Amino acid sequence: MHARLRIGGGRSRRGSGTLKRTKGDSVVVEPSLVDLDLQKAHAVVERLKELGYRDEPIVGRLSADLSDLYAGATRVQRLLDDFLGVSTLDRDRFGETLSDLCEEMRHIAQHIESSLDDVEGLAERFDD
Repeated sequence: MHARLRIGGGRSRRGSGTLKRTKGDSVVVEPSLVDLDLQKAHAVVERLKELGYRDEPIVGRLSADLSDLYAGATRVQRLLDDFLGVSTLDRDRFGETLSDLCEEMRHIAQHIESSLDDVEGLAERFDD
């Protein structure tokens, strides 16, 4: 079992300073992805400022949404690899992997919905 941090509802056990994935977890976040998420959020803020975009609420939303989408895409890739690697005979793990994939897809959908209008509005600023 891989060490992971859990966000959202569900049960978890503490061990070695990290939360371990157990049945019933919602969105799982690996520690390395937390750092990546923060780095990407900061990079988005810096890039938008370089482009002269200073509307703080939109910059904040976009940095959070786009960095979470980036990390979420990475999580989906890993979950899909897990899904493809699980034996169909290991029904518990198979179900947990599908459940984790479903929750991550919901998480991504929320960030897409939240950011789509802002990204579109920003793109229109460069349509000259």
